[in-house]
Amino acid sequence: MKIAVVNMPTVFANHNANMTTAVNYIKQASVEGAKLIVFPEFFNTGFAVSPMLLEAIKLSQNMENELSNLSSAYHIAIGGSYLHYDTASDNIYNVFGLFFPDGAQYFHRKDIPTALENFCYTKGDEESAFDTPYGKVGVVMCWEQLRYQTVKRMAGKVDFIIGGSCWWNFTPEDGANVYDTLCGLNARLAFDAPVTLSKIMSVPMIHASHHGAFPGSSMSDRKKICNRNIEGAAIVTDASGNILLSQHEQTGCFFADITPGCIKPEIDIPQNQYWIPNLPQPMTAGFEMLNQKYAEVYENLVLPQARQAFQNPSSL
Repeated sequence: MKIAVVNMPTVFANHNANMTTAVNYIKQASVEGAKLIVFPEFFNTGFAVSPMLLEAIKLSQNMENELSNLSSAYHIAIGGSYLHYDTASDNIYNVFGLFFPDGAQYFHRKDIPTALENFCYTKGDEESAFDTPYGKVGVVMCWEQLRYQTVKRMAGKVDFIIGGSCWWNFTPEDGANVYDTLCGLNARLAFDAPVTLSKIMSVPMIHASHHGAFPGSSMSDRKKICNRNIEGAAIVTDASGNILLSQHEQTGCFFADITPGCIKPEIDIPQNQYWIPNLPQPMTAGFEMLNQKYAEVYENLVLPQARQAFQNPSSL
């Protein structure tokens, strides 16, 4: 099965520019005969702690129709994540949508925002394995790849996995100790996570990414602006976790052939182990602390502003 995977040259919080790029990649992939194109997490916006994301959330409201129409027009399945305000639940989610030319649609809302990401969306769901026109497909985003709960909910249910990351890193403005201790490790995790998950699940992995750095607040002071690098790569593996394609520096739409199917149905899942890699205590403690800190920002500042914007669109 020929697939396309994107390493996105994302313009931060510029929905229109990023969608223009995405449409060009979709056209290219269609011409090349790919059956599926995979975009990264937040592919139409990128991510940073910034009020600019509110405008992007408003512009993302029609993504379901837009991507479904593109899938139908160019006869290619499309997958990627975007921020979406759900009026029924009055919450913002990080939604990975998967759209097929026949009109079939599948959605996974990222289960747990990663630290700073709590700033702009809330907890989602654990529905991430779908029976689709192309077979059994698993969906993962970024730090979902690091947790055994992701493996548990997809075990025995998928023939290949698609997903993407907007895997932001630490900066000196976050604090010298944090940067010196965790920056290198976090960058390695971003590269290793898709490959490790593929090996555990024994299925091919198609993982999209961003290229660049996005301006936003530091962890120590929301008024202090820094450029935060995005780590990882566009990666495709076979069912043994062997890398078929890896692209970090060059942006674009890249192609590979995969053979869907699980080659080792029995998965050894350690009991009572939450994280797949052995994460250092400062990283896990920071995850918990920042989750709570920025969830409060979301509830008290961002969500009320988003709610007001949808009740009065001219307010943004």
